Order: sequence, then C-alpha cells, then structure tokens
Amino acid sequence: MTRIRVFVSGAVCLLVFAAALSGPPAGTTPKAKPRKCPADKVAICGQDIARVLAMLGAKRQASDNQIRSYMAHFDRSDPNRDGKHSRAEYVDGGKFMNPRARAGIFGAADNNADGTVTRTEYLLNRIITDEAKAIVQRTDADKNGKVTRDEFVKGSPLKEKTLAAAVYDALDTSGDKVITIPEYLRVWGSWARPNYKAQEAELSKRLAKLGKDKKPDKSKKRSTKPSGKPVVKPSEKPSGGPPSVDRVFKIMDGDKDGKLTKAEFRGPKFVFDGADKNKDGIVTRKELETFRAARGDKSKPKRKPGKPHVKIGQAATDFELPVLVDLDGKAAFYSKGPWGVQPKKAGAVIEKLLEKGGFPESANARAT
Repeated sequence: MTRIRVFVSGAVCLLVFAAALSGPPAGTTPKAKPRKCPADKVAICGQDIARVLAMLGAKRQASDNQIRSYMAHFDRSDPNRDGKHSRAEYVDGGKFMNPRARAGIFGAADNNADGTVTRTEYLLNRIITDEAKAIVQRTDADKNGKVTRDEFVKGSPLKEKTLAAAVYDALDTSGDKVITIPEYLRVWGSWARPNYKAQEAELSKRLAKLGKDKKPDKSKKRSTKPSGKPVVKPSEKPSGGPPSVDRVFKIMDGDKDGKLTKAEFRGPKFVFDGADKNKDGIVTRKELETFRAARGDKSKPKRKPGKPHVKIGQAATDFELPVLVDLDGKAAFYSKGPWGVQPKKAGAVIEKLLEKGGFPESANARAT
C-alpha cells in the first residue's frame, strides 16, 4: 500500500511524495531495502528539497584533500583490500565508536542494500553526513550535542522562519522538539541522495582522476621555486643530537626578537625551565647556549643518583624523587606510596617521560 506522508508545522507545509510502506510479518527482522533511485520528490513549504538544502548551505561536494582523507580512512577499515566493506569488517571488526553506531553508518552508506559498502558508497555517505553535521550543529547554541526547535529556527541560515520550522519538524522524526545526530542524519541522508547512482558515478570519476594525480608526472620538471620554508645550512643540521641554537631560534622565534617565550618554545619543558635561570619566562639565545654548554649539549636531563641495590617492594620513603636505578638491567623508579619500587623493562617509556620533563609529581606515579 502506498501512502503520502504529511508533515505539519502549524499548517500543512511539508509533503513527501513517497514511500511504499509494506511492513514485515510480526516477529521477523525487517530486511534492508535499497534506496529508490531516482528518489521521490520532496517539497517543503512549496520549495523543492534541493533548493532548501542549498539555502541551508549544503553543496554535497568535497575537496580533493577531503576525499583523500576519507579514502585513507576507508582503506584502514578494509583489511583485505578488496575495495569494499563487509558488515564483518566494518561493524563487527570496527575499532571506533560502538557497534550500534557503526551499524547505523553501515546501513546508511549501503545504498543498494547488498550487504557491502563500496568506496563510492562510503565516500558519498561521508560527504553528506559531515556536511549535514556541520550545518545543523552550528545551530546548537548551548553546545550540548542536541538541537532544539528554537535553536534551529533562530540559528538556521533560512531567513523564512516558517520554512526553518518546517525543515526542523521533518528532521525531528520523534516529534519531541529535540533532534540528535543519528536522528536527523537519517532524514537528511535521503534528501541529499536524489539519484545516488548518478552521484556515485560522478565520485567514481573523481577517484579515478585522483588516482592518476598521485602518480608523478615525469614530463614535468621539478620546480626550483623557493618553498617558503627556512633554508637550513649544512652547519645548522643536527648530527644525531638536538638542533643547534641557531636552528631552534629560526624555527621557534616567530617574532624574531631574539627571545623565546613559553608559548613560542616547543621543546621539552625541562630545557626551557633549565635555561630560564632568572625565571622571567623568557629564554634568550645566550641563556640557551649557556644551558647547552653546562649540560654538554645533551638532549635528555641528567638522571639523579639513587641507591643501586634496592629490594623489590622496598618502601621508597628515603629516596629523592624522581630517582632512576638499574635493577639487573631493568629500568625502575621510586614512588612514595604503597607501590614501593616498580621495576620495568621499559626504557623507552622512561625516556619519553624524561623528554617530557621528568616523572609526575604524584605520590603513586608509575610508568605504564
């Protein structure tokens, strides 16, 4: 049986000319159906839905960089590299969000309901949903992740408030005057796919073009124009150690005043604090050179001495924190708490902590 669904916003304002509604037998799981192509026409307050989406700011397009990013994500979710996502790969084996959310995304992207999502299906869905979220969530005045009717009507780029209210009512499938991302994406997704086969075909051409663009064109000579990046002299290039003082200031001294503030300095915290002897929050070239000379130009802080022979589990209340020791080749450190001495075969972890300025000051700090 075919029905015409009518959405009411004050007066009858939205007509959706669609939808064959034949419910499955009781107790059975509804089988996914392919999207109708071309889709049924939708009008809101006498305005074609394509025009309404355009007034909202939807372009249903993506830049080359965006497409490359989407395809990189697609490939990460396609372990067998067959160019399509199966439900087992994407929903069951996915690592992001939760299974229910992944199932919703998979169902939305699977335009022909064949149980797999191709690259073009995935790409079309990402373009539509990311754009929809950007447009609708901008109206979320209190940034709580949900958009009320008042927020949408006031914040929508639609100047005619009656039209904005009608659009909201169509997106609000629950009728509770609050729309969430999954809720409005189901409706928006159908609006933005007037002819998904044609849209996928166009995206397929874009992907083919981008694939060709990735290959180097040997007929073109390499550009000799300056890139705008600082030219590094051979004498400034580090030889396995930290960058030279000249290199540090060239990279970090944005205003070229010969001084580095904490905001400008992007190295380890212990370097800035150690070089800033007068504690004025600024490191001069001379201060950094002095600090380097005093440390022998090493990039890692000196380890404080500890007692070398310590029993596992011994309380560390008598030792200075942080303390590094060697327990039969195992890196370890002390903690003034119930943990005592925690031996770890984790030299890399220790080094990372040191590079960040040392161990945490909390009583029960542990390397994990």
